[in-house]
Amino acid sequence: MRYGRNYEVRGALPEVVNLFFDLEKYAALHPLITAVQVVDEPATDLTTWEILERPFSFLPIKIRYRATVDASEERVHYAVAGVPLSRIEMTYDFSNVDDEVVSIGFSLELDAPFWVRPILSRKMLAAQDSLIANIRASVR
Repeated sequence: MRYGRNYEVRGALPEVVNLFFDLEKYAALHPLITAVQVVDEPATDLTTWEILERPFSFLPIKIRYRATVDASEERVHYAVAGVPLSRIEMTYDFSNVDDEVVSIGFSLELDAPFWVRPILSRKMLAAQDSLIANIRASVR
């Protein structure tokens, strides 16, 4: 199942794209991610990261998974592996609205059992909304 959102943030296109490509920067602004580490040496356009996430603040549960990140000048794609019962791909498409504003098209491709999909999709979309709010607050 595919889900999507559109956002706008202030900033130069290369800097905004780099926030999503460099998972250390991304994790610092993401509401659920607590730690990231490069699994293999960074390549030019493709890097695999191990991610530690605390999906529910009220539960002492952390999950660990991997994301392979592929980037171009106007797109960042994550292929996520290791989330139980799920196959997840996320894509961010970037374009200039003007010299100071970047449009971000977010697409979530989620393959999971029917009873997992609504919970996981709501959680992930809410996390994206918070991530964008944090990016907007950091740019001011």
